[in-house]
Parts: sequence; C-alpha cells; structure tokens
Amino acid sequence: MTPLASFVPRSFTIRSMRPLPLLLLLASLFCCLALNANVSAQAVCASSTHSCFSPSITEAGCSNPNCCSTVCAIEPMCCAVAWDALCVSLAEKFCTACGSVAESCFVAHSSGSCRDGACCEVVCATDPGCCSVAWDAQCVKLANALCVGCGAPGAGSCKLTHEAAGCNDSSCCSTVCIIDAHCCETTWDQVCVDWAQQLCPDCGNPNAKSCCFEHATPFCSDETCCQLVCALDQYCCEDRWDFYCAQSANINCTITQCTCGDPTAGSCKSAHATAGCSDFRCCNDVCAVDAFCCVVEWDYTCATQAGTMCAIFVPSCADSFGSCYVRHNSAGCDEPGCCEQVCAIDSVCCTFEWDAGCVDLAARHCNGCGDIESESCFYPHFGPSCYDPDCCDSVCILDPRCCELQWDMFCVLNAYSVCEIGSACGSLLSRPCGVPSRIAGCSDAGCCSLICSLDPTCCSRAWDETCAANATNFCDRPPNCPNRGDPFLVHPESGCADEFCCTAVCEVEPICCQLGWDANCVYIAQGICYSVAGCPGSGKCGVPHTSPGCDDPTCCNIVCRLDPVCCTARWDVNCVASAAQHCVPRPSWPCPCFGDCFETHANAGCNDETCCAGVCSIDETCCTVAWDASCTALARVYCCSTPGCGDSCAGSCIEEHVKPNCNDAVCCTAVCRYDPFCCSGEWDAGCVRDAIETCEGGCGLVISGSCFAPHGFAGCADATCCTLVCNDPAFLYCCFADWDQLCADKALVICAASAPDCGDIGGGSCCEVHARPSCNDASCCNAVCAVDDYCCTVEWDQACVDISRTQTTCNQCDLDCGDECAGPCCEPKDTPACSDAICCAAVCLIDPICCSIAWDQFCAAEAKISSACNGANGACP
Repeated sequence: MTPLASFVPRSFTIRSMRPLPLLLLLASLFCCLALNANVSAQAVCASSTHSCFSPSITEAGCSNPNCCSTVCAIEPMCCAVAWDALCVSLAEKFCTACGSVAESCFVAHSSGSCRDGACCEVVCATDPGCCSVAWDAQCVKLANALCVGCGAPGAGSCKLTHEAAGCNDSSCCSTVCIIDAHCCETTWDQVCVDWAQQLCPDCGNPNAKSCCFEHATPFCSDETCCQLVCALDQYCCEDRWDFYCAQSANINCTITQCTCGDPTAGSCKSAHATAGCSDFRCCNDVCAVDAFCCVVEWDYTCATQAGTMCAIFVPSCADSFGSCYVRHNSAGCDEPGCCEQVCAIDSVCCTFEWDAGCVDLAARHCNGCGDIESESCFYPHFGPSCYDPDCCDSVCILDPRCCELQWDMFCVLNAYSVCEIGSACGSLLSRPCGVPSRIAGCSDAGCCSLICSLDPTCCSRAWDETCAANATNFCDRPPNCPNRGDPFLVHPESGCADEFCCTAVCEVEPICCQLGWDANCVYIAQGICYSVAGCPGSGKCGVPHTSPGCDDPTCCNIVCRLDPVCCTARWDVNCVASAAQHCVPRPSWPCPCFGDCFETHANAGCNDETCCAGVCSIDETCCTVAWDASCTALARVYCCSTPGCGDSCAGSCIEEHVKPNCNDAVCCTAVCRYDPFCCSGEWDAGCVRDAIETCEGGCGLVISGSCFAPHGFAGCADATCCTLVCNDPAFLYCCFADWDQLCADKALVICAASAPDCGDIGGGSCCEVHARPSCNDASCCNAVCAVDDYCCTVEWDQACVDISRTQTTCNQCDLDCGDECAGPCCEPKDTPACSDAICCAAVCLIDPICCSIAWDQFCAAEAKISSACNGANGACP
C-alpha cells in the first residue's frame, strides 16, 4: 500500500486531456462514507435507469422498481454498490417473465414475454402488451429494431450468449465483429463471448491486467478493487488504467501484491529478491512494460530499466537522465542531441516531464538507440536501432543506415566488432530458463547452452517463449510439473496442468510445486505464463492418461467443452467415454460429407468427420436434415478452442490468414512479442515469416509437425516423444536440423504407446489426407495398409485416400453418382463423383476419372456444357 503522503492529484498534471474528478483522497473518503451510509434501496430503485438484465460495474439498482426491490432484498449490495452479474442472474430468476420463458423474442407466440431478458424488457417498455397479452408480430418487429446490432438498447451483454446478433457495448461489439463477422450477422454465441473476454476486458476478467500498475487498456483483474477505483474515477473503466488509476488502487485497495511505493520494497535502482520498489512512479513505469518486476522480483533487468526510465528532475538537456524513447516523470532525456530536437518542437518536454508526446517526437526525429522495446543489437530485425544505447550509438557512427532504415546483418556484424559482448548463459543477472524474457540467455548455464545449441537466437535475440518451452522440455523441471489444476484458479494440488506455466511459476516460487497452488501462485501465473493447458494434448483420445487433453485437437475441444476437467486435470476414463460418444460418427451419419462445417449448406453433415460427429451428437438433425445455422453455431463452439493463441481453428502459424493468432500457443505468443499486430489484426506474411524464423525447431510446438512423419522442421509436436528421440546423441540432429525419415522411424520405435494405430479415436478420417499414419476406421485402415504400408508407418497421404476408395471395407470413402455427400456437379473438388446422378453419369461416361479419382476443373467444365446437366431442373441450370 502506498502512503497517503505520496499521493499526487490528477489535476497537477499540466497536459492531462481527460476530465479530472475531485481530489482522489476526498473522493475516497466520500466513497467510504457512501458505502457505510444507510442508503434506501427504494430510493435507488426509483431513480435508476439501468436495465435489470444487463450488468453494470458503476451503477447500483435497475430501472424496474419491483424487480430492483426484489433483488436487493436478497442481495443488498445490488442497491448499495453495483448491479453486477449476480444481480442480473437474480433478476432473471425472480423478476418478471422476461428472460424466464423458452420462446424466442424473434418469433411470434401466443404467450407474453420472451427468453432474452434484456430484449424483452426494452420491447415491453415500448409496448406493455408484449409482456401482458401476447408476443405478436409487432413485438417481433420491435425486437428486431431494438435488440439487434452493436449498442442496440435491448442487445444482450457482450459477456453473455444471446440469440440476437450484436451486443450492448458498441465499442466491444465492433471490435469483436471486425474479427468475427458471424457475431454481428447471425447470433452472439459462446465464441463471440470468448472474443469479448479476450478483446474487451472488464473488472475481474483474467485477461485484464494487474490493478497495481498502469496499462493501456481499461479495467484490472481484481474485481473488487477495480469496481472501487472506477466508482471514484470512471475513466479507469472507460479509457485506460493509467498512472492515477494504479495509484488509487494502491491507496484504496487491500491487494497484498501491490508493492509499488512500499518504503520497505527496496530501491528501484538496485536489484532485490522481492517484487516492486519504493518509488511508486518509477515502479509503475517499469512494471507497465515488464510485469515480471512487480509479480516475481525486482531483478537486474528491472533495475536497469529503472535507470533508463526513472530520473531526477533536471531542466537542462546536457544533464538530463532517462531514455528519450520511454516516458518518465522528469524533464529532458539522456541524449542531448535528441533532447534538444524534441524540446525545440515541444518545450514542455524540457520544463515538466518527458511524456508520451515527447516519446513520439523522439521516435520520429532521433535515432532510436536505447528504446527498451526495440530488439537485440546482436540480432537482425526489420526496424532501425537496438535497445543497448551505447552499442547502438557506436554502430550507427560506423553505419548511420542502422539507425535510419533497418538493423540488418551488417549492423549485427559491426555490433560484434565494436560492442562489449557478455556471456548470455549462466549470468546471475538473467532470469530462470523456464521464464520468457526480452534479454538473451537464462540463469542455468548448462540448460542455456543446450537450448542455444538447438536455437542460437535464444542467446542472441531474446529468451522468448519458444526458448522457455524448449527449456521446459529438455532441462530439469520442478517437481509436479505438470499436475492437476487450472493455473489461473487456486487448487490444493501442487503444480498445475500446463507444463510450461507450471515450470515458469515454480522456478520463481518453488512452494507452488511443493505445498499447493495458492492465490500467490495464481497471481504469478497471470503475470508470466504464456501457455495454458488445452488442446491438443499429448495422449491418445481413446486411451486414459494422466495429462490433460488428447492428441486430436477437434475431439479434444469437443470433449473439453462438455467436460472442462478433461483439459485442466487429466484425460481419464470419463473423457475417453465422452470421446467415444461424441467424436465417432454413427454409421448412418454422413460424416464426412460435402460442405464446410462452419458454413451453412443444404445437405446434412460436413467435411470434418470429427467435428461433424460432435455436432450431430448434440443435434442429430444436422446429420439427418441439413447443416443449417444452428449446426454452424455448434461447430464454432465445440470444434474450436477459446479464441486466442493456440486456438486449433485459428489457422497454421506458417500460413497467412485474415484473423489474428495461430494454432500453436507458444509460437503465436513468441511471434506477437515481436509483432503485436499478429495477435490484434491479422496473421499476415510478416507473421508467417516471423513464425518460421522464431519457432522452427524444438519439441512440443504444433508447427513442428507429427513425430511419426518426416517434415522440413526440426523437432516434432509431441514434446515427450520428441525429447526421447533427441536425448539419443545419434538423433540429436532431429531437434536442430530436419525431422527426417530416420527420426520418424526412431519415434515409431521408442514412442510406440503414443504412435497412431488403426482405429484410434480422433486418428483422422480414412477419406481425408492428414500428416500422421493410420486412420480412425480400423477395418478400412488395415485394408489400405495391406496394400501400402507407408500409410501406417509414415503418413496418410493422397495415395492412401485413393486406395481407400477402392476398398469394400471403406464404403464411407466410396462416393457414387447421386450421393449427397459427393458435392455439386458444377464445382471442382478433390473427391470423385457429384450429387446429381444423371449429370454425374453423363460426365463420367465421357471422362471416367471424374468418378474414380476426383471431380476436377475439367469435370466441372464438362458438366456446365452437358445437356444432361443443363435445364431448369438440371445440376447446372
């Protein structure tokens, strides 16, 4: 807690652009009085304008006096503090029929009200008959006008699923819909909620950052503290959690982890074993760019950053301290030439403080040397300059282009010749090897040397997430890593389910792996973890194992959506039973079939066998009638992971796609460390280039490919098997060169328990190409491998699929003319035949390949001109 004497009122900030409340101290005292006053719930309920069915973190009570009084009689805090999610749930349970009936708000029905509470309330306020008489066509019309779209008055909360498209927070809604148009075109489903949780943090959201120091987004992770601070100053929950919000949290909240400004925390300019430091402003500035310093300990890196960012007020450029490229609370900066250029443009930078505007001017007018957010001087990168100011200046004297255009290999060679090079490995100034860091190397010399032999960039560029992951796999890890338990929830077991997060936390706080995963372990995990246990896991979906998740990402997602314990504890017999029930299609279901699982189409079934089975196990009409909007909604929720790094539906890290993130959590996080746009905008060619450069090699990365098939990357996706192979000195090259056929053969021998077998649940469809050997239909798989054993020893390629179409035991792959799953006759595809029997027969009479190999572009072109396919009722009218 910061002493009150250190409080700096917001109004003292000369260039603040935001409206300022009364002195925060007075506001704090007023808040305490207000909370202790006997405020009449009746008065609050009579004056509130807030909907009873939408949460608010700042407004108490709700607009329906009867409902408001009922809820506040049960939970007084709903009228004393804020109408939060608990109050909404109570309203839905005990208030009017709004939200408590089964009928849709967008379909007329003879009874009053509808199932979406927020929409129902707004509609009935306009036309009371919709709740007291019947929900007729006029009510439906009002619902479409008032409840659909971003910011609509009757739209549901962005953090809760609801039937209509859009949500009530227009800014959050727009942000989500830029990435996922489905949320504004069809319905606001669980995927939209997951996006909102990630992109639009609110009070108490795990994705929100610490309350103890500033950050660029609003809200913070401690719900109680966040609500208290925002009650004093709404800016903190509307714009950003700035310095004053962090200061308010340190003064008014009882969060033990808030150590900035604590007189006993130690000097900011020297390293010490505890988190935070004694100067609140300096501590806040450092932790805003490096949370490790306030979550784990104030190490050498933190002290060095403090020396760069925190300075004493000096009015002259010749005597100023603090980097020109980092905001600090003193005037001027440490490069006189840059300082003078900036202050000639904006004199406030040399008379008051070096704020964000001064930093922006420095970035545009100076050479960038010493910018702590730039990259290593000993590694080429696309931007100019590097983060060591002395080395950078020395290089740019030799070659000014290095500070003007790009820090390329010539700049790196100059850095090696003129700069002091310390050992990256084994330094006491480095961080533990399981913890990512922006500096190169780690504290364990042996582990560091081994990892840097696999990936030299770990000792020249930065010890990023891929380096930390490889250290977890190849070096000694703490006991009980992994074990049961969600890393972001308190649990009695030692360690947690995610091996990478567990290693990182327990290397800095060993007690978390010895006595139990308490609140402090959770706090550390929120600050330093870069991966969360999920899908895919390392064990087979059809076999119980002690680790969470299973090796087929789609089956894993389906099972864990139904039973999250399967991805936070272990894949036990119940998870296996669920996989057998939900990941294997019934014989009568058209799985796989023509049509993308995430797009509506007229035929039943879809092209991903496992996803198709999962959806149809929940709603069988998707496999008996048509793959409509409800089927695509189920596919979005059950077949994919939570949006973000590691989502199995996000797309490959080495392929461009229009949405952000990629399907490998570790690689994705490492890439976004260097280019945040890849996780906020789209995964473009630059992200692919960074992924190939950053993530190639090592064990446990999805990008590396199957351990049982050769590929062009070093290492393979199953961390355990990969490590076993590479621990053999004769096969060490498999983890830093290519994973060739010898590596794959070795894996098949020593990792036999995890090697794919014919008939494995989630083993891949026999009708589709996949990178692993074998497929999920035992009889079909055995028949194909009897013809070509490559299909069961290396990979299931197109030749294996072609053979499956000739085997009587593989009837699900043998598509005939007129088969609905064969797909339209007018479009080319990889499978043979088409869905119109007459057109198909006519085309195949001319070109038999169309019915034996694939209905390619020539078959589709022939269909378009054939008289058997034309006409009003033809396949190609």
